[in-house]
Amino acid sequence: MACWEAVAVDGELSPEVGGLLASERGRRELSCLLRSRDEALRSKVRKHLVALGWRIVAKRNAAMAPRLQYLRPPNCNLSKASYCSLPDLILALAFSDDAAIAAAGGNGNQQQQEEDAIGEYVAFMASSGGSSNSTRRKKRKISELLLTTTCAGAGAAVVKKCTATSTRRKKKKKMKRAASAASRVVLHPTLTNDGGCAYWRGRTLVSVLMEEGILVARDKVTCNGRVGLVTGDGVIRCTCCGKAFTVAEFEAHHSRRGSSSPWARVFLNKDGRPLSQCLVELMRRDRDMTTTRGSSGTRMKQACLDPGGDSVCSICNDGGDLLLCDHCPAAYHGDCLGLIGRPQEGEGAGAGADIADDDHWFCPCCRCAACGGTDFDPAPDGDVVTTDRSVIYCEQCEREYHVGCAVEHQLQEPWLCSPGCGKVFRRLQGLAGASIPTSTPGVSLVILRRRRPHQQQEEEQEALAHGKLRAALDVLHECFVPLVEPRTQTDLAADIVFNRESQLRRLHFRGYHVVGLEKGGELVTAATLRVYGNSVAELPLVGTRFAHRRQGMLRLLMTELERMLRHQDMGVQRLLLPAVPDLLHMWKCLGFSPMTHSDRLLHHAHTILCFQGTTMCQKTLLPPAA
Repeated sequence: MACWEAVAVDGELSPEVGGLLASERGRRELSCLLRSRDEALRSKVRKHLVALGWRIVAKRNAAMAPRLQYLRPPNCNLSKASYCSLPDLILALAFSDDAAIAAAGGNGNQQQQEEDAIGEYVAFMASSGGSSNSTRRKKRKISELLLTTTCAGAGAAVVKKCTATSTRRKKKKKMKRAASAASRVVLHPTLTNDGGCAYWRGRTLVSVLMEEGILVARDKVTCNGRVGLVTGDGVIRCTCCGKAFTVAEFEAHHSRRGSSSPWARVFLNKDGRPLSQCLVELMRRDRDMTTTRGSSGTRMKQACLDPGGDSVCSICNDGGDLLLCDHCPAAYHGDCLGLIGRPQEGEGAGAGADIADDDHWFCPCCRCAACGGTDFDPAPDGDVVTTDRSVIYCEQCEREYHVGCAVEHQLQEPWLCSPGCGKVFRRLQGLAGASIPTSTPGVSLVILRRRRPHQQQEEEQEALAHGKLRAALDVLHECFVPLVEPRTQTDLAADIVFNRESQLRRLHFRGYHVVGLEKGGELVTAATLRVYGNSVAELPLVGTRFAHRRQGMLRLLMTELERMLRHQDMGVQRLLLPAVPDLLHMWKCLGFSPMTHSDRLLHHAHTILCFQGTTMCQKTLLPPAA
């Protein structure tokens, strides 16, 4: 087994990193920046940490890829001795007094740089009376050095004092403008020339390909013999007219007509590949994200292969005294199911519970939605057994039925338990992949979902859908701290976006869609949506990119989403979502209200995703059908 070895990193205090570590908001922003895979920024942060006493060690995994670990210095008060993730380390600093030390370290080393730059600037300005081009260039270079070393602290005042030594008013005004621009760079590190943060850049598919290194800025592309340049903003700038286009717009611009597959009609100059093949390469790199169990056709219930019970309640996501289901790994609080005390043998178990003769307890999800029974004949893996006691899942609401209880419905593929579920399923299938105009010009509503393995499509079409889901995942990563599920140690946001499946209903995300707003080819707002028939839908994650906040995007998304759910082909009655305390008032302004305990009991048959510390809210969209 490989051993951990020290990584040789030269310590270097960074004013930019120190400035971000000086405030909690800056530390949160820096953590988000590090998830954008900007290696230049990561290297800068590592050097800053090493200069503060941190040690970095590494070893190679089975695939021979290096794994890094960050070891805290002896005088650090963080609870963990080591961290495997650089963004997590920065987040840990956000709740520790050591962040102040880290920031002070960056500012402390800066004083000598400021003094050296100021001294050199004043001496040169005093001694250089000439006005040759070389002299002017040297003055500008030293001025830039001075601004770089002083803009992070109180150096703006020094800049003004130094510019006062000049006798020419024009030079003085120019220096002030440069100082103002430099101070904005510190406040918004995404605007620095070294690339910095990605969250002020466009979140287009081209941006995703650039972050993966599949495309790079200034790559040349051609369409019908016309050339364009890939830009750092994730668009293509046409060389003949200088305008910026998305891939679809660039293809339409030069073919004079739209194409159903524009990515296949735009080619890279360097190797002749169509951009659609770049998306295929991205999908193949992300194969772990796209891997699901993905049963085809009608789904039958199998014997549970997970012997261990869950450690948190499937309804409130909290621990404590839990009831464990004897059919699946799910666990529940008795109070979350409306039970008074623990169920005893032979007693009725109240809402959502069932007691068998041998004192077994079964959760609400393991009961036939028609007869309430819990006995079933497990289907062998890969086989479809249709005895009366076999259990079949509804493709839309995920509730289970005995085949014998569902004989009045034809066992078609996919199987749907009711006309209501059928209408919702067909409506969502028709909207998946569509771009729907909204009430705001230039902004469209998009609905995305990972295709099931049995849904045949060309690899390039699948890769395009995958690329859009990756862009949506990046939006959620920008808006939320890492959501790592302790049981699976996976990224919960990625599990939801890519519909990962599990025998534990709390972690079974098969039915999720991604809905969002697209503007100029860029996904600016993303949300995860699951519709349980026409009774209820849930919206656990909603996020808007930082660069597009305070522009009414959330309100627009909710308006368009509610209009879609109210449509006669869906007729969804309620929309649920978990609200963090700081945003509860905002959701109330949008028509949501906190759910009572009795409200939550109405939906115990569905595993509504909840997070610790949040308040479940609901909004009535339509009155229940009479």
